[in-house]
Amino acid sequence: MDWMFDTFGSFAWAFMISCWILFFGIGILFAYYIHKDSIRKGSQNPEIWLLMVIILNFVGVILYFVVRNNYSQTQVIEKTEER
Repeated sequence: MDWMFDTFGSFAWAFMISCWILFFGIGILFAYYIHKDSIRKGSQNPEIWLLMVIILNFVGVILYFVVRNNYSQTQVIEKTEER
């Protein structure tokens, strides 16, 4: 941690705090977007995705984008079976 104080001087703590705020702020924005997108896609559990992205942050975002396409495919299959 000495390299940080050597690099940033007395502003090292301010830099660390601002990085944490930025990290959590981006996580909250991702969580909001994914919650709204999972509702729009017809997911049965958008709150679980919200918690997953808040807790896992970027890993949760990647998981959601991998699984997300399955929701739209099941929606199309269900709609065609209803007709």
